[in-house]
Amino acid sequence: MKKKIQVILSKDISDTIKKYETINVKKGYAFNYLIPNKLAQVATKKKIKHLKILQSIQKIKQEKEFYRLKKIKTVLENIQTIYINKKIGDNYTIFGSIVEKEITQKTTEYANINIEKKQIQMPIVKKIGIYDFNVNLYGPKNLSISINIIILPYNI
Repeated sequence: MKKKIQVILSKDISDTIKKYETINVKKGYAFNYLIPNKLAQVATKKKIKHLKILQSIQKIKQEKEFYRLKKIKTVLENIQTIYINKKIGDNYTIFGSIVEKEITQKTTEYANINIEKKQIQMPIVKKIGIYDFNVNLYGPKNLSISINIIILPYNI
């Protein structure tokens, strides 16, 4: 009689034990805790085969996403500078401020790439000048780039 049983996890249990991993656990732990709480299911040959197919599909998707993000990164690196015209007041201060939405609009205008506002990290811009901001391309590996923003006065 086997004392351990192989199960496939349905949810992350800890930082090291992730979803869709197969692990060997004692029967009591599997049948009294993991399976009733829907944290795991018994690993059969059919389920293991299905799991391998899912993992290969997921790996292909991650590689495609990584190459897509790399392509976006190269296009954004070619931009290097973004020019924004704003109305200015006394002491070269801008009416309002530059926000992430304006940066996303300019990147779509320059390179036809859609970037989400939450991917942009930038300082508060209230005066004309040259500023840097980062674009975080989330994926398997976090790619970040810096682009200069040049704010030109609108009414000199």
